[in-house]
This record gives sequence, structure tokens and C-alpha cells, in this order.
Amino acid sequence: MDAGVITRTERYARWGGEDLAGLGSSDPVDAARLAGADRPVDLSRAVFLDIETADGGAVFLVGLGQLAPDGRLQVRQHLAPSPLAEVDLLEGVHERLARSEALVTFNGLSFDLPGLMARARRQGLAVRRPEAVHWDLLPTARRLLGETFPSRALGFLEGALLGVRRELDVPSAEVPARYRQFLASGDPTLLEPVLAHNAADVATMAALALRFLRHYRGEGLVRATDRWSLARIRAKEGRLAEADRLFAQAWADLDPVRRVRLAREWSRVLWRLGEPRRRRELLEELARAPGPVDPAVLVAIAKDAEHRERDLARALAAASRARQLLLLRSRLAGRPPDPRQLDAVDHRIARLTGRLVPSPPKRSGGA
Repeated sequence: MDAGVITRTERYARWGGEDLAGLGSSDPVDAARLAGADRPVDLSRAVFLDIETADGGAVFLVGLGQLAPDGRLQVRQHLAPSPLAEVDLLEGVHERLARSEALVTFNGLSFDLPGLMARARRQGLAVRRPEAVHWDLLPTARRLLGETFPSRALGFLEGALLGVRRELDVPSAEVPARYRQFLASGDPTLLEPVLAHNAADVATMAALALRFLRHYRGEGLVRATDRWSLARIRAKEGRLAEADRLFAQAWADLDPVRRVRLAREWSRVLWRLGEPRRRRELLEELARAPGPVDPAVLVAIAKDAEHRERDLARALAAASRARQLLLLRSRLAGRPPDPRQLDAVDHRIARLTGRLVPSPPKRSGGA
């Protein structure tokens, strides 16, 4: 970094109950699977990136974390003490990212990387997007925790999942105002909470990466929703026996409303496993459950009855009941039924009726 950029370093051995030295022994293939990447993600060599922006999107602070030889996470923070230093800051950061093998961010695909690239272009710098394999933790959080927590914001997950409570912090929305006040007054204490916020964000990303990898391995799945989310991932990977086991474990501890949603996914896995009896039992249990029945459950029963069991009468009864429920729901909601759903059910009913009650043969003409 240029002399106009101020650099300081923080080191963390643990964060949120995670031993950050574990980055050195993490599985690059598992990380790549969670990242949706086509190359291994080696966290022992990865750079953890978080930026802070001022008014107009100007980048004034960049935190870069990486595992140090002593097993601690080293977070180097680069601060532009004036808008004139942004060019030097951006040049140094882009040079560092160009040398990295793996990059880890939280919402970096939408915010951090586009922000860095936009500011570099604005400042007339000839830089290229980093070629490092990129793990954005936000999509992973949605996949692993979407059924567990109402929010996947970094600050929320830090407290809810890692149990971290920051002593010195500032809300992200207040960061631009803090920098503006610093520029006007020259008071460095105004930026202390911002620097702490940025360093903590980088440490939280490292801890979340380790926690997500443990979840992916099936460790510490204390909530039914954790097992449900992992079952989805296993199903997508084609590891159907594992998905079946995880769906069954999650089912036992879920409330009736969520059971309906889980059963739709679980029944597809049972179909792929060639388990028609278990799939039928699951769907029929949902159809008999107290409370409103989801028409989609009845449509699934109709499909199985028609195509697997060759029981056309049962298929027609299930499809007809699904149609009645679609119309009842629309009346209760005071709006028309979904035309695509209704058309699909009507088409199924017409087809089944035609197969059960063949049209009379045409009479041949003659004198």
C-alpha cells in the first residue's frame, strides 16, 4: 500500500466459539461444494474480504483476512484517511486480490467485488476482476439456514449462530456518516467503531465458513431445520439415501405446517429411490392430517396412483378433491384460483375420466 494509506493489523485465535486455526485443515472439496465452485476452495490460503464505503460508494476501508503461520487469523485493514488516498487504496487491494488463490466474502458477489471494480473504473485504474475462486457465504447461509433463522444478515447470524456480542461496533448504515464526520473534524476516534466493525466482520466470515463446513459434514445439527436444509443439499447432490435419512429425522420434530412443505421434497426423493410404498404412506398421512390439506399433496397422490399404481379410480378421486380444495381456497381468500394450477388439475381430471369412461364407438354410416 502507498504511504497515504494507513494500515493496521488485528489477530484472532478464536471467534464465535470457533478455533480459527481450523481453516488450515478444512476440506477444500467440501468448501467448493458449498460455494458452488468448480475448483477447490483452500481456506488455509484464502483471503477474507470486507469493504466499507462512504457517500457515493467511495471505498475508504478494506479488511483483508488470512490465516497466519501461527494459526491465527490476521486481519490487515487499509484505510484511506482522505478521498485522495482512495486510488492508492484500490491499487493495493486489487494487487493483493490478483495474487490470491481463493476469496471469501459475505454478499461479495453483489456488493464488495462490484464496489471495488466500479470505484477502480471511476478512478481510471486498469484492473481486472480477480480470477481467484470465490466463496460468497450469503448464498450458503440461505441454503443451510433458510428454514432456521428469519434473517441471513451477517450481524444476525453472528449473534444467533456464533453467539458473538460485539462491545465496540457501529451499524453499517451509520458508517458513511462517521467517515464524513472524520473528514470534517480529523478526530480519529470517530473511526474506531468502524475499524472494529470491519475487523469483526472479517473474523465472523472465517468463523461462519468453519461452522458451515461442520454443518455440511452433518456435525452439530441440533435443530430439525438444520437437518432439513442438509437433506435438500444431499438430494441435489444425488446422495439420496443420506437425504432420505435426514428428511426422516427432521420430520419427527417439525410442526404440522412445515411437515407439509418438507414432505413435498421428501416424497420426490422417495420417488427417485424407487420407494413407492413409503411415498404413498407419507402422502396419505398428510392427506389425513388435521387442518387444511394442501392441494399439491392430493395432486401428488393422483400422479402416483395413475402412473405407478395404475389405479385410475383412486387417481381421479384425489385429483377431484384437489380441484375442490383449490376452489375452496380461492373463495376463502376472495380471489380467483391460480389459473395454471386449476388448468393442470382440470386437464388431469379430463384425461382420467376419459380413460375410465371410454367414449362410445362412432356409428358407421350406411343405408
